[in-house]
Amino acid sequence: MNRQMIMLAALLIAVITGIPVKAQSAPAEETFRIPYEQSALKLFLRHLPPARGEKAMAGRVVLFIHGATFPSGLAAGFRFDGHSWMDDLSEAGFDVWALDFLGYGGSDRYTEMSGPAESNPPLGRAPEASRQISSAVAFITQKQKVARVSLIAHSWGTMPAALFATQRPEQVERLVLFGPAVPGKEARRNAEKEPAWWLYTAEAQWRRFSGYLPEGETPVFEKRHFDVWGPAFLASDPTSSTRTPPSNRIPYGPIADFQAAESGDFAYDPAKIKTPTLIIRGEWDSVTTNEGAHWLWQALRNAPLKRDVVISRGTHVMHLEESRFQLYRETQTFLEGDDTLKESGALMQAGATPEMKSKNELRPEALRQPKPVSIAGYSYGEKSVERSPVSLKELERLEKTMTLTEEDKHYLRLAGEVLADQIDAILDLWRGVINAEPFLSYYSEKPDGQPDEHYRQAVRKRFGQWILDTCRRPYDQAWLDYQHEIALRHTRAKKNQTDGASAPAQIPLRYVLAFSAVTNTTIRQFLAKKGHSPEEVERMHQSWIKAVTLQITLWSRAYAPENW
Repeated sequence: MNRQMIMLAALLIAVITGIPVKAQSAPAEETFRIPYEQSALKLFLRHLPPARGEKAMAGRVVLFIHGATFPSGLAAGFRFDGHSWMDDLSEAGFDVWALDFLGYGGSDRYTEMSGPAESNPPLGRAPEASRQISSAVAFITQKQKVARVSLIAHSWGTMPAALFATQRPEQVERLVLFGPAVPGKEARRNAEKEPAWWLYTAEAQWRRFSGYLPEGETPVFEKRHFDVWGPAFLASDPTSSTRTPPSNRIPYGPIADFQAAESGDFAYDPAKIKTPTLIIRGEWDSVTTNEGAHWLWQALRNAPLKRDVVISRGTHVMHLEESRFQLYRETQTFLEGDDTLKESGALMQAGATPEMKSKNELRPEALRQPKPVSIAGYSYGEKSVERSPVSLKELERLEKTMTLTEEDKHYLRLAGEVLADQIDAILDLWRGVINAEPFLSYYSEKPDGQPDEHYRQAVRKRFGQWILDTCRRPYDQAWLDYQHEIALRHTRAKKNQTDGASAPAQIPLRYVLAFSAVTNTTIRQFLAKKGHSPEEVERMHQSWIKAVTLQITLWSRAYAPENW
């Protein structure tokens, strides 16, 4: 079998069992219009309670703060294929809120925005925006009966959010500065008078987003997503259609704040922040440079805990891009805490030494590491597993060929949670298909034609772990190496050796390929058993199909290495 035929067979499995993407469902959220100080203007808040119906809990209430040019509904609240950042945190048990500043989205417009832009100074500067955050936090804490909220702010929004954190530290649980504004060293220009507001088109947004990408790199903000996002952006300003081309009126204050910061006139003093703080940014963020992030890190000298996290293949608008699920996970880990001496006291109760405790303070994931898997013949990550002849670069190309994205890997992790307690039922179904056909069950029989039950049970346990590994493991070098090991155990190179069996020496590739139709079509019924929405089940199923197809493609190399 040549390489083209192997690839075609693997891809046909995905195409045949693929499912079209459905339209986005309506957002399951509450909205509020709340007063702002003594003015007649109203602020807009959107809210998602914890997805599983729990009440809001102290330490798990979050408020999103948007950036300079688009509101919360186009940022944390925007659903990409039915799933937003707000949804993600809600599903993780957080009580999630998002604010639209005055002049954006569902909030009222400044009265000055009805007049000529040049008639007034820039609207919505950081000091005033921090007071809008104060109004939102006061409403949330009173309604949810909590003392503090965590703030997740993006870009310009990090300036009023951090300023608020310096003014009202007792109301801030944790502070996330995503793609934060940082000061520059340019001399202040004698510019013309700055306007009160300005205009921004959807086309300008697309040019800006595309311009963040380094030359030669593949796009990270899918055009199909922007084709939905762009019209939604224009719809966030009721007056956009009255201009040609359609454009949104936006307060100019954020731009004035950026320009002031470039000359060293920063909106807040980082040394006054006394809240655990996360700096998180994309590797291609041209706004939050490495130099700027390092400055901010050092300036946060009174923060009791601080981190600087860089996400691969992300730009300044990473929450709209393929790396957004990395952003979600890192932010969630930080918000969940369990990373200070006070929070990690349970370690001491469990007999941990101070040295162990100190290490866990810096690595919260150490508190949540799964127990090592102990299954006979399961050698994932062990030195005995030989290195795969397939390179990580070739793996990346295969993932791109079948459009396996970070979003798919998020849904695979969700699928792992759904399937974890259904493994036996899944394996019973699959074994039933094999046992029903003598030509399939033949490959786990003894030379006398009797079933080798010891061999079948040993393989069954590893097969069950394979389901979980498909969903949970990072697709890194260790994973790639174990795919090669799995393949060898289906061929004459290693079949039967692990368990000392005497079954036939190889399972033909044609049956490996064909049986994937069973694993792909039957898994959906199990994905649908835990109450997830049809859209979520669909995304989990599509991601599973891609992951299985990827693995079979890798396994095929052991059968035809010279043509792979």
